[in-house]
Amino acid sequence: MKKVYQKLVDKDKGDCMRASVASLFELELEEVPNFIELGSDWYSSMWNFFKERGYNSICTITKDRHDGDGFLQKVAHFDGGVNGYFYASVKSKTYEGVGHAVVVDKDLNVVHDPNPSGLCLDLKPEDIVDIMVVHPMVIGATGKLFTRDDWDNASEEERNENTHKSISK
Repeated sequence: MKKVYQKLVDKDKGDCMRASVASLFELELEEVPNFIELGSDWYSSMWNFFKERGYNSICTITKDRHDGDGFLQKVAHFDGGVNGYFYASVKSKTYEGVGHAVVVDKDLNVVHDPNPSGLCLDLKPEDIVDIMVVHPMVIGATGKLFTRDDWDNASEEERNENTHKSISK
C-alpha cells in the first residue's frame, strides 16, 4: 500500500475516495478517476476500476446492516482485501455530517488517512462505518461466511440454515 494524499479537501467535492483507491493499488492520484465527480455513477465506475485490476466482485459491507460485534473484522479477514488492505468509510472529522474514505487493514485499523491533516488516524475499529470487499462471498443468515464455491457446494441443510442475507457476485 502506497500512501497517496488527496489534493481536494472539500465537503462536497473532495477526492478522498480517489486517493484511497490510488493508495490501495499503489498508483498516482491522477491515474484514478475522481469518483465523486461522477455523481450517482461513482459506484459503477469504481466497480469497473477494480474489475480492470482483477477484482471482479466488489461489495460494500455496512456495519449497521449486520449484527454482532466484530462482524466487519470477520469479513475483512475472510475476504483479504487488496493485499490485506481495504477501502473503508468513516465519519469525517473535518466536516459535519459527511463520510470520509480511508484505508484500513484486516483488523480495521486506519493505516492511511488521505487527508493531509491525518485526523482520522486515531480512529478505532469500532469507528469504521463500512468496508469494501473485493472477493465473491455469501453471508449466511447465521453470519457464517462462504466463498461462492463453498456456497454452491454446501448441503441443502446448510444452505437452508444459512439462507443468505447478502450475496456479492
